[in-house]
Amino acid sequence: MLGLLLAFQLNGFCRRDSTQKCFVDGISIGLTTKGVSLGTEVGLRNLKKVKFGIYSHFLRFHQTQQINFEENSSIDIFPKINTFTLGFLTYYYPLKKKNFRLAAGVSGELIQKYQVKLSTQTGLKTGGLEIAKDDFGEISFGIKWSRVRPYLGIGFGQMNLRKRLSGAVDIGCYYMGSPQLQINYEGFLETTTIDTEIKKIERNMKGYSFYPLISLSLRYKLKS
Repeated sequence: MLGLLLAFQLNGFCRRDSTQKCFVDGISIGLTTKGVSLGTEVGLRNLKKVKFGIYSHFLRFHQTQQINFEENSSIDIFPKINTFTLGFLTYYYPLKKKNFRLAAGVSGELIQKYQVKLSTQTGLKTGGLEIAKDDFGEISFGIKWSRVRPYLGIGFGQMNLRKRLSGAVDIGCYYMGSPQLQINYEGFLETTTIDTEIKKIERNMKGYSFYPLISLSLRYKLKS
């Protein structure tokens, strides 16, 4: 909703601008690897090949999962993933038809929650390993990345579906910085040295600091 609100606010501002130097090109909605997206693009009439984008991403996933092992044992997984991102992009259209674009910008993850809790109601039996329910206990862990994330990507757009409706595909990558792990547990992990391994795990996870973005979106062109 924030993306739509910004789009209408910008559209109103550009229409009140007596010089008519800016215009809101359209409003878009899409599905991405970061959840549902809403956004808009603003153009300047003296910059034919450049546009500026404002967008938001929202993702929520709380669906309980269960992994089954041998002898009727299983582990229950309780994910809590909530994110809300607000970003700003600059688009450059090198081709006359504007069906290809380069994108660069930065986003801020205003809400960031990546947490998972593990438990079992049956105990765990697998590959000769056997852990009773009470000994397994409960394990919860989370991860945090940098809230400010630069972005680079490319896009293929202007695929006209109707008079004012068009489709677009964007592919790019965010740099999320270094991870910070948080873990709480009771049960068999209390007999391990996992706390001393946290920094090592964080270093090993730096290779996952680049988050791929794939976006499929529909755009409705406003009157300019």
